[in-house]
Amino acid sequence: MAIAAVEGNHPAEVTRTSQNHELALLLKPEEAAKLLRLGRTTVYALVKQKRLKAVKIGSLRRFRLADLKAYVDQLAQEGESVNAAQEA
Repeated sequence: MAIAAVEGNHPAEVTRTSQNHELALLLKPEEAAKLLRLGRTTVYALVKQKRLKAVKIGSLRRFRLADLKAYVDQLAQEGESVNAAQEA
């Protein structure tokens, strides 16, 4: 489940990061932000907006790789919808 398909942006670094996280069931907010190429504050804002799912363990937030992928897929679908509406 590697996220190596990031075009143009240091794919070796992304692959290395992804391979390290393949063994982790949950990612820290900083790790999730790095994979999404967003800031940590933005990741927390997305959770608050209920656009990105997080697992809460006590006062900690952790992220499943599947939820990060679902968020990216959702963004792609929204982009396709916007493009289709603009073409109509």
